[in-house]
Amino acid sequence: MEETSIKIMLQKMLSSDVIVMEAKVTDAEDITIIPTNDEKLILDEDDLMIPDHVEIKKGDIVYLLECNDNNYFVLGRKKV
Repeated sequence: MEETSIKIMLQKMLSSDVIVMEAKVTDAEDITIIPTNDEKLILDEDDLMIPDHVEIKKGDIVYLLECNDNNYFVLGRKKV
């Protein structure tokens, strides 16, 4: 497998226990997201990796992938 593959990249970023969580966007302008199961944890732009194709709006529910370095990768929005 090529070293630049997505699988290798994800394996390097993730711990052995993969955690995917739901979170609510509370501010789309300054990017603030709060996990639905932990309202004390407030995530901002410094904590998040947001792909260009993911458009975030206030009130959206998004899926987050927790990475090794306490950063969170936004997988996408929940379809309603």
